[in-house]
Amino acid sequence: MVDTDMVLPKYTLSRLLSAHKDIVSALAFVGSFDGAQVKPNATVIVEIDGKPSLQPLWNYPADSLVQVAATGASCMLIHRRVAEDMLAARGEDHPMPWFAFGMHNGVPIGEDIGFGLTAAKVGYETWVDTGIIIPHVKPRFVTDKDYVLSLSNESHPYYNDRDEVPIYQELMNGNSSLNSD
Repeated sequence: MVDTDMVLPKYTLSRLLSAHKDIVSALAFVGSFDGAQVKPNATVIVEIDGKPSLQPLWNYPADSLVQVAATGASCMLIHRRVAEDMLAARGEDHPMPWFAFGMHNGVPIGEDIGFGLTAAKVGYETWVDTGIIIPHVKPRFVTDKDYVLSLSNESHPYYNDRDEVPIYQELMNGNSSLNSD
């Protein structure tokens, strides 16, 4: 599955297949149009005020296969048995057996995050390969570089913890690879 506003490196499919996972995605980034709050599309569940909360995987490891609670469906490889098991669990008459908007602890969630949470209930894990960074066209390309730069904005939710993000540290230490296209 690939959204039409994604730009994939030529090795994307082969790398996703080599992960040997039932659900695996490339890493993309989403954010505000002004670029002030860019975040990874990988989502984890963390406890906040004693309740499980969905949060972006702010501090993702570089070039790694990471298990997450859910992820955006920007570029996702899904084994057929996942869809079959989800359909069987929800029933043939369910109007949206796979991708459905929903709620998580009173917070609205998108259909792709809903997919990952439902797949987990059926027994499947969702993984993200952080070594496959795919630019997201919103209305310009949004990449890991935009994420790193947005961490410098005081309004970013992860601003106070930005020093824990390895790619942010690389930029602050003058790693020019983040500045090249």
